[in-house]
Amino acid sequence: MGAQERARENRGIGRPRVSAREAELSPEEDILRVAADLFATYGFEGTSVREIARRAGLRGPSLYYYFDGKEEILERILDYTLNVSSVYAVGIIAEEGSPASRLYRLLHQQIRRIVDSPYDLSCLVNSREVRKPRYLAWWRKMQQWNAAVEKLIREGIEAGELAPTDPSLALASIIGLVHSVLTRVHGQRDLAARDVAHYVARFAMRALLADPDCLDEVCRDAVEAAPSG
Repeated sequence: MGAQERARENRGIGRPRVSAREAELSPEEDILRVAADLFATYGFEGTSVREIARRAGLRGPSLYYYFDGKEEILERILDYTLNVSSVYAVGIIAEEGSPASRLYRLLHQQIRRIVDSPYDLSCLVNSREVRKPRYLAWWRKMQQWNAAVEKLIREGIEAGELAPTDPSLALASIIGLVHSVLTRVHGQRDLAARDVAHYVARFAMRALLADPDCLDEVCRDAVEAAPSG
């Protein structure tokens, strides 16, 4: 049984914290948020388990009651970032209908999830750690999302909805937008996730559409096609 499973089975009777940094958070959640901040600031290699524990109000060895180490913490952050988005991407690709509308929905969902994140996900930008074999499954999920974006761009060009362009270059531009959101919005709680997602998705679609004057129609169709709830 791993540290995560032990903590879940024994929630409430785990190792006591030296201080209650955020009393409403479970120790596991506090550790994740602290670690993401430290990874973003100092890098994965530059962050020690001892410092994560200290910032989370724990004695160093107590962290191992909840996680096996930094690697498992990073896995949990990757879970949040990629699991839902990769499943959503697969669903979007399986649908029929306007490629432009589906692309807008895919971008909107990803940006909104990033902005809504309780973690500083900028720690994942240009991270060499996530390319290691341990994280291959998560790397593939990221590539799955990228492939879905590129496929919708190709379909949109073929359908005449998107302007002729190099799909791989368009994908790289969209990834750049996503990275920009990752590095700029964390902690800015005055920003509404829905508004940021709408703005960024519209920005990308305006650049891609064969007729930018159709932007409002594409966005409206996307909202109407989105599942309720």
